[in-house]
Amino acid sequence: MGVTTNYLFVSKGSVIKSAALQFYVENPSLKSRKDSILLFLPKERNQIRLDDRLINARKAFKAKKAFYLDEFINEYCTKGLIEQNSNTKFSSTKNFIQPELKAIEGELSDFDQIENWILSEFDPILIITGGGGIGKTTLAREIADRYYNINTNAKIIFIEASNPRVIDNLTRLSEIRKIDLYDFYSAMDTNSKISRDLFRVTIDNGNLLLIIDGLDEVFSRIPDFDVEYFIKSVSNDFVKQIGVGKVLLTCRTYFWKEQISKENSINHFEIEPFSLNHAKEFYYKKFDDSKKIKKSLQLLKELDIEENENKKFLPFVVDIVGEIIDSDNDLLDKNDEIDISYLNPKNQIDFVVYSLLKREKIKIGIDAINQIEFMIHLAVFYQGSIKKNEIHRLKQTGLKFDIDDKKIESLKSHPLISVSDNQIGFKYDFFDLFFKTLYLSEFISIESEEKISKQIIDILLHEGKFGSSLFYEVSKRRESHWGEENVLKISDLIDSFDFKDYKEPIKIKHQIKSSLFALALMINQNHLNNQTNTNTNLLIAMFGTKRRINNFSLVNFGILEGNIKFDFSDLKFINCYFDSYDSFWECKFNENTIFQDSAFFNMSDFSRSHSRSIIVSNFINSSYDTTFENYFQEKSQGAASLRANISHALSKYFRIFYSNGVLHNKDNKSIIHAHYHTKYKRHLPTGIIEKSLIQLDYLSIKFDKVRREDVASINFDFKEDVFKFLQEGVESNKMKKGINLMLKLINNE
Repeated sequence: MGVTTNYLFVSKGSVIKSAALQFYVENPSLKSRKDSILLFLPKERNQIRLDDRLINARKAFKAKKAFYLDEFINEYCTKGLIEQNSNTKFSSTKNFIQPELKAIEGELSDFDQIENWILSEFDPILIITGGGGIGKTTLAREIADRYYNINTNAKIIFIEASNPRVIDNLTRLSEIRKIDLYDFYSAMDTNSKISRDLFRVTIDNGNLLLIIDGLDEVFSRIPDFDVEYFIKSVSNDFVKQIGVGKVLLTCRTYFWKEQISKENSINHFEIEPFSLNHAKEFYYKKFDDSKKIKKSLQLLKELDIEENENKKFLPFVVDIVGEIIDSDNDLLDKNDEIDISYLNPKNQIDFVVYSLLKREKIKIGIDAINQIEFMIHLAVFYQGSIKKNEIHRLKQTGLKFDIDDKKIESLKSHPLISVSDNQIGFKYDFFDLFFKTLYLSEFISIESEEKISKQIIDILLHEGKFGSSLFYEVSKRRESHWGEENVLKISDLIDSFDFKDYKEPIKIKHQIKSSLFALALMINQNHLNNQTNTNTNLLIAMFGTKRRINNFSLVNFGILEGNIKFDFSDLKFINCYFDSYDSFWECKFNENTIFQDSAFFNMSDFSRSHSRSIIVSNFINSSYDTTFENYFQEKSQGAASLRANISHALSKYFRIFYSNGVLHNKDNKSIIHAHYHTKYKRHLPTGIIEKSLIQLDYLSIKFDKVRREDVASINFDFKEDVFKFLQEGVESNKMKKGINLMLKLINNE
């Protein structure tokens, strides 16, 4: 007969002797089975005599062995996961300056309180937002080093979301299921992956800090990414028992909605630009020479193109000015003209970049325009990073100047370029986006004669969605140069695109059309507004002739930045294609709206608040999925069927509370909203249910401080009515009253 081993975990804050006595009172049979227990303890905050506590605990519990849980996981579970030691440093910034942080949500108010978050329990997420070049990655790396100094048994996994392999793996996973925290870890290119269960234990106990840098890349490139589900997965599945695990996220402000932080009680910082005081502190750390400090600050002030009283600067601008002064070269005078079409002389970043390029021309002998061409090709063809031994391949990408070995070596020392052991890339990660923006902005200019190339196709397919960071930057750059000729330019590009040579020509055709229209729409909205009539006028200008819309495509539209609506009244769509257009049901229709020989796929489910004016006769020889079939079927069923659908959907709602003969309290969003199926929401939205039941005092929804979420509970006086409804299908007077109120609210809306 085998020997049974009992695994015992002692909760944090327990008095060892008292806990041991209580344990054997409750488990007397184990008293005689000496050495059958393996004991695990957490480390207490500010604990000093670690070995003594471990020895005393083993004796008190008569355990075979006793371990601190973090040391056991580190030694026996994740050994070899990642090679890290006391010499491992994530931050390489020599002159790190604590930035000014604006607290959006949570109890942290400044950088000095980061340690409080690291040591906290059941507070797993910190989100850092800010614009490009503001220092999000730099700050994340500083926090990583602080975390390791506090938790020396921890491993730190730094995931760059912009890594094409990570994005490709996540995209494949998103086609199967919703993405959670473990999926980000498994998407990395590593041979030492651990299982989901072991990952859960490791991060829950604080043996792992997971940093996802650049979550905006996921928003941009994976249309189905459900950020609410992802956030919930951290606390509901991975950091929920021991509760000391930490996840650090960075994201561009444009993509992260503050409401997400507030609704989920997530610690959230926004990084502010450097002030002159920050710059002064930086230069005092960088220079011993007071003259260079003074000169740096003077030139930095002159860089304030818009002459803003507050004089705020991106950290990388402060750094570059220091590099220029350190090399004894001056910046251009701000009144000098920039003679490169890519750049805008009134843009501070463009001005700094151009100043740098002019200085480097003297040093490396390559004109500023050719330096820009090199940077653009590095960004467009190699996503901002190339292996050292492959850099000669840039000669094959159509560079307009002869790049020999000498020039390649010179470019390696460029202030915008970073050279690591095996890679050559941008020193500041946001320059990958910056130079792609220059490339695409120039491509759609009226003066450009360039045709749609494979590189343009790749950019539009992977980064060309409405609301993407690339389109956001291009739209800001082009909004002041936008008119009828620009609209016609993009229309001509769409018409000139030859898609026949691609593996999936029809799919490619629709995606490229949609992508170029999305870019035009974003620029148009920046130039004018996001009103329905403005959007519709652009649609007609690009694809319409006399109220006929031909060969129009919308693919994955409005997912990043929803509520993009059009007025389809009196328009006839011929041979058009709609795939995953979120706001279709919110558009305007009338009896003269016609969709002929068109296709509709993966459209969002309609709801009661959406347009109800579209009818089956609006469609002629068109194909569509079950969403439309369900919609037309419901419209034909009438009020009696509607009440039956409400009753059926309500039973599914109440069933979520029911298990083992009891109606339990349930987390409102992570459980009820997540498990109440979409097809029932179509008939009876959760908002209608909650409003009706709360109004009748049948349901309560209150915030639970322990669960950190709103919790829904069915009130006692209504529980018997719910039991009869679920078990016997009987609608009591109270239940009928509730259903009738829901029916009234639906009809009113």
